[in-house]
Amino acid sequence: MKKKPVIVTIVIVAAAAILIGGGIYLYPHLVERTVSQVVDNDMTDVIKIEMQNGNNGNTIELTDKESIDEITALLKDVKVRKCFNQWDSSAGWSLRITMATDKDEEIDLSVGQAVNGERYEYDDSMDMSKTIDYIKDKYGLNDVPLY
Repeated sequence: MKKKPVIVTIVIVAAAAILIGGGIYLYPHLVERTVSQVVDNDMTDVIKIEMQNGNNGNTIELTDKESIDEITALLKDVKVRKCFNQWDSSAGWSLRITMATDKDEEIDLSVGQAVNGERYEYDDSMDMSKTIDYIKDKYGLNDVPLY
């Protein structure tokens, strides 16, 4: 007769463990965070940015503070949510941005698809394609390469 409370306690503990474990897994998929929160860097220490247009291979490297500040300001507060589909995020991107910090850390964005190699969904409330087009146009990444 005394086994019922033990069984009930085991069931409650197991259910709580499943809910807590599921919550830990689901949290990054359900909660939007900014790019700077995801990479745990406010991007004020970025000293170099390399950008590559995935459509034509054009690459540019920026080291001047004004350009770096503009790019980081455009991207650091963009809200993202981890994507359940973790297919290879290197395929299909149209703008890759790699930022180097003064602490030899790298922040890698495949804009619109990944943050540091993990697939993320970018916030729908902003038109990321306009930001990508602006960056490509301003820095000449849309120019046809001379072979």
